[in-house]
Amino acid sequence: MKPAKQLLLFVLFFLFLFHQGISTKVYAALSYTSQVRIEGKKDAYYKASDAIKNSDFSTRFVFPFEDLERNISIFTIALSQSPYHMGQRFYYGYWYDPDTGMHLPDAYIQFSPGNTQTKSTIKKKIRAIDKKAASIAKKIKKQYRSPYSRMKAAHDYLCRNVRYEHGGDPDSFSEKNTAYAALFKKRAVCQGYSAAYNLILRNMGIRAITVCGGNHSWNLVYYNGKARHVDVTWDDPDRDSLLFDTYFLKTDAEFRKTHTWNKKEYNLSYLKMLK
Repeated sequence: MKPAKQLLLFVLFFLFLFHQGISTKVYAALSYTSQVRIEGKKDAYYKASDAIKNSDFSTRFVFPFEDLERNISIFTIALSQSPYHMGQRFYYGYWYDPDTGMHLPDAYIQFSPGNTQTKSTIKKKIRAIDKKAASIAKKIKKQYRSPYSRMKAAHDYLCRNVRYEHGGDPDSFSEKNTAYAALFKKRAVCQGYSAAYNLILRNMGIRAITVCGGNHSWNLVYYNGKARHVDVTWDDPDRDSLLFDTYFLKTDAEFRKTHTWNKKEYNLSYLKMLK
């Protein structure tokens, strides 16, 4: 086949930001060093979650073209649920034959650091929050026995040590949205609180994910075989002398009165899938 008729690589990029939908802004293609095949929904979720945690920006995740829409959704959910969200983004691509207009069988997804930070900065911050969360979790586990008391202690730790970062655009992802801001800067917005709580609980062997909905973020945790909600941000009065537990370990029905979220994206099934 002549060069003019060779398969043309067509890459569409989608920007996923906290509380935002799809962006049509196009970025330059990233290089990759390996290709890994995705087999099914759970495999996509596991591989996406691991790539986020491990700052894997060089692997191209390949799968059948017909799974593209599903995997875009899964990668978006995995990123929003992860305590390691540092502003990473991902793009997808597929190949087609310009002569026939037909696409080839496979498509792919690959992460990028995004525009906010470099690869090395993201990796450094992830190592730092892992170490800090593990230290906090270790102290809590020594002092408390039950999962309930440990979850409450982590909740109270963040309420006492973090202050809400007022101002700024809630739809714009920045460092204040991260666990790093909560654990090291001691000032964060709701996603920073929930990412830090998520990470501390996971370091104690308690399953937790971050929930995003209605321009807000909180946590869904696994407790006694059920999913329960915890909103550390709304329990933090920004005063050292006060401590609330109004939004601690609440049911879906209780949270529906004050919070909105997509239950298809944040539910017990995702907690059960956590490793």
